[in-house]
Amino acid sequence: SAESFGFSTTSSVISREEVYKMAEPDACTDDPFINRMLVRSIDGATAKMYRTRVWPKASSLRDIMVYANVSILVFVQGFAVLMMIGYYLPGMISIPLLLAYLGYVLLTQAHFNGTAGWEAFQKSSGGMALLEYFSMALLVEDGVDLSPDRQYLFGLHPHGAHMLGSAMISVQHEHNPIHKLFPGVFDKTKPAAATIMFYIPWVRELLLWSGWIDVSKKVLTKVLKDGKNVAIVVGGEAEALATENGKDKVILAGRKGFVRLAMQNGVDIVPTYTFFNQEAFMFHHSLLAGPRRWLQRNFKIAVPFVWGWLGTPFPKPVPMVFAVGQPIVVPKVEPGQPLDESMVDEIHNKYMDGLLRLFYSYKSAAGYHTDRVLEVVHPRGTLVPGGCGL
Repeated sequence: SAESFGFSTTSSVISREEVYKMAEPDACTDDPFINRMLVRSIDGATAKMYRTRVWPKASSLRDIMVYANVSILVFVQGFAVLMMIGYYLPGMISIPLLLAYLGYVLLTQAHFNGTAGWEAFQKSSGGMALLEYFSMALLVEDGVDLSPDRQYLFGLHPHGAHMLGSAMISVQHEHNPIHKLFPGVFDKTKPAAATIMFYIPWVRELLLWSGWIDVSKKVLTKVLKDGKNVAIVVGGEAEALATENGKDKVILAGRKGFVRLAMQNGVDIVPTYTFFNQEAFMFHHSLLAGPRRWLQRNFKIAVPFVWGWLGTPFPKPVPMVFAVGQPIVVPKVEPGQPLDESMVDEIHNKYMDGLLRLFYSYKSAAGYHTDRVLEVVHPRGTLVPGGCGL
């Protein structure tokens, strides 16, 4: 049943019987591990939501795998292992091991070339454990057509403590609906993270194995010129720092670098939104807010104060929805030709409108209350006029 897959029964969700009357068959129709529901937007448009059930509904092994990868401790557990190696093993063993790892981190620079992805890791059931721990659904509006013959830049929102919705892209398990619906698109999509993340032990390995790359313009341009797609957390560390429970905020005003990148490479831009991503952890927004903002502005480091389920470091299993919006066609600027900033502004406004429409059209289907708003915020914290509604 739909309920066994974690779907709500709100008025915006169409009954399972109607799905098969109204919805055309697609690549997920005959997959017994994927449940499909039809939902309506506030303006009457329809979209499909997909959830998987590969793992048992209550699985301790699944939960342990999630705790090892996305808890608050993930940022320190790699350092803890290295310290244990140095403390417990004889120097003749530990020193060469530690030097070898340091050399690997500093010399290989794997995050700059995007070649360190581990296919077996990406296709393993461990990734599905993450999706199913959060009962993560994929929502795709009818009419969204992503072709493997085109290239895309996907905008990921909101950041939260972790950009958990990105797992929908990087997990390439055979029962992940996004890869079944759009073959040849997301399997060549490289999510991008801040450079500092690739110098944190264990976090580095998780990102590299999952196919992530450095978010620098040079690396993104190289990946796009190689014919691949990229996914960027547009709000970055500023958005992570601005996160508050019970509120939806995106740092988007003034962030136009991703639009310029898309224009210079002739790739379309696709807005995405992960509903409830900011609710997996509890945030203390005001504690040492000044010093943390100083770190973010001067060193691009976000240090959010968070805790998880029942005060533990582990995330709360809140049901999430990863929504994919309509692509925005971007004209390519020929090499050497200057960018038309008025065109940059126009495409940026189209993107902002597309993201707002995606949020407001399907927030009820995702489980939000009808009065929930999306705040579009400037990096310095000021609210953009008109950014709370359509």
